Amino acid sequence: MSVVQSLQRLEQLDIEEIEGLKHLIGSGRGHGSNTNMELSAAKGNSRSLMPNLKRVRIFNCIKLESWFPICCMEGLAQLQTVHIVDLPKLQTIFPVECNLQNLKSLLICKFVTKKWRLGEVLFSTSVAQSLQQLKFLVIKGIDGLKHIIGNGRGDCSNTSILPTRNSPFLMPNLNILEINDCNELESFLPICCVEGLTQLQLLEIVDVPKLRHVFGECDHTDHSSLQYGNQILLPRLESMIFKRLENLIDMCPKNYPARWHSPDEKIVEDCPNFATTSV
Repeated sequence: MSVVQSLQRLEQLDIEEIEGLKHLIGSGRGHGSNTNMELSAAKGNSRSLMPNLKRVRIFNCIKLESWFPICCMEGLAQLQTVHIVDLPKLQTIFPVECNLQNLKSLLICKFVTKKWRLGEVLFSTSVAQSLQQLKFLVIKGIDGLKHIIGNGRGDCSNTSILPTRNSPFLMPNLNILEINDCNELESFLPICCVEGLTQLQLLEIVDVPKLRHVFGECDHTDHSSLQYGNQILLPRLESMIFKRLENLIDMCPKNYPARWHSPDEKIVEDCPNFATTSV
């Protein structure tokens, strides 16, 4: 704890293949517990830890159970890059409340480990609304993940996700989205959020067998099913790659007659139910 408090100028943190590491930050008593850190947060002492940290890369630490305690996440508002690979014991990455306003690149991948099971939701709605600068999102080989964005209580309510007139679109600067080998993933975003993805250039989804629509149902009364009829969605999409999506039907539900920009590169393989003419 005392060491961490001295890292006020730290900008980059790279950790790779430390076999016995269980916690990045602990109590200093040899067991790595974050309990004391949580108590410190109540006194307002933990939010200034590593305030200049911009890049975190953690690779192949097979026993790591926690990276930053919840109490520290609010103090990491300068984070721009988070790349975490093969951390099979890590079950939670972002708490329900934290500000990722400067995050530009997020990579969560399983390459070597046999199984990595996260919670059902990657981002709560409030966290997703802070991702105004996110450009690069790659998720590969994560078990248990059902929704990229949810309400933070273990399910995905589209009512809680809707960007209202007074709130920002979700991930408006996203350029690259790659989702690969997520066996339980059911949804990315509801259709009511798609008009904010004006910068998306690459959309790659591979081996996601439960996905039926790239953009799912929206149950908001103020979003008409005819809302997108005259609007071309994903206007900057250059490459669309869909492979082995056995249940994928369409880009969005049929009651949303959306018009999609036709990308220069369109690869659709082993998607027997997908209507390729829709894009």
